[in-house]
Amino acid sequence: SGTTILLHDGEYDMSGGDNQHRIRFLTPNVTLRSYSGNRSAVTLWGYYGTNEMLTVEASNITIADITIREAYNHPIHVTGGATSNVTGTLIYNVHIIDPGEQAIKINTGPGTYADDGRIECSRIELTNNGRPNIRNGCYTGGVDGHQAMGWVVRLNHIEGFWCDTGLSEHGVHFWTASRDTL
Repeated sequence: SGTTILLHDGEYDMSGGDNQHRIRFLTPNVTLRSYSGNRSAVTLWGYYGTNEMLTVEASNITIADITIREAYNHPIHVTGGATSNVTGTLIYNVHIIDPGEQAIKINTGPGTYADDGRIECSRIELTNNGRPNIRNGCYTGGVDGHQAMGWVVRLNHIEGFWCDTGLSEHGVHFWTASRDTL
C-alpha cells in the first residue's frame, strides 16, 4: 500500500496469458504509471494472448499515463474485491487501443461492488486493424459497467466501436442496476 510503480519508456509484451502476464491489483492504494508521464512512451501489448491485462480488485488504484493494446477480452477490468467493495479507482490519461471485448469493464465480485471510480482524459478506440479480432457477435464497447454506482466518466475521446456484422455496445454503457453515473 502506498507504492507507485513507474514504467520506463518502452513496449512491454504481456501476451503470455493471464497466469503469467496479467497484473492484478490486490493491495489498496497503489499507482501504476509511466515514469515520463507520456502515455505514448509506454505501451503494454497483449497481442490478444492475455484475457485481462490489468485487473483492479482493491480500492484506490490509479492507472495513468500509459497505452494498453490488444487484450483478448478487457485491457482494464475493475471488479468488486474478494471480501469487500472496491472504490476510488482512477483511470487517467490512458490510451486503450483495439480491445478484444470492452476496453474498460466494471462489474461485481462475489457479493461485492466496484463503485465511485473515475475515467478521465483518456482515449479509447477500436481501429480497423482491431475490428477483425472482436468475437461473440460484436461484443465490444468503450466503457461497460454493471451494478456500478457513482462513476464519473469525463473528458475522454471514445471512437470506432462498430462491426461489419452484429451490434456493438456504446462508447459508455452503464446498465444492470448501475446508478449515480456522470
